[in-house]
Amino acid sequence: MNEHRQDNTLAIVSLVLGGLGFFLSMIPCIGFLSVPLGIIGIILGAIAYFKARDNGDKKTLSIVALVVSFLPLLISAIWYFTFSSGFSNIDRDYSSIQSCDTLKIEIDRIRVATDSIENELDKDDAGTSVFGSMSAITSMAIDMVKLQEQADILGCDFIIEDAGVIDIEEESMKIDSLKKEDEDN
Repeated sequence: MNEHRQDNTLAIVSLVLGGLGFFLSMIPCIGFLSVPLGIIGIILGAIAYFKARDNGDKKTLSIVALVVSFLPLLISAIWYFTFSSGFSNIDRDYSSIQSCDTLKIEIDRIRVATDSIENELDKDDAGTSVFGSMSAITSMAIDMVKLQEQADILGCDFIIEDAGVIDIEEESMKIDSLKKEDEDN
């Protein structure tokens, strides 16, 4: 009777580790920390399963524990492949662009693509395309940083912001006119 309780204890510990790992795996960028919990959960669940099988006991709890312990590994793998594909353009080189106007065109192209993806995400109630879309948006954010670096090298008078390309001279004129209005009032 005591050995039977030990088999359930292993299965329960496996289930708890798998559950903790499952919740931890849902957190982007630190979800990989759930992998050891999932692996330990699988090992304990397998031990509990084989002990229950050898003793002729019920194996239900150990099977559930195995499945739940496998989930953190699966979700962490999905996160890994999502983000690793998002960084596939890390070696993209924009140094061949030698004109500020060409940079603005490239920035607008990326912004339109990003807006399109975000609109699709808003329409996707089931959340089926979230992982792929996150990867694409990550990739585009990296492109924007590289384009800003090239703009700085070329000495372009604009800054890339969330709202688009901001022309520094134009913004300075707006600020000056607002200051003048404040002084007049």
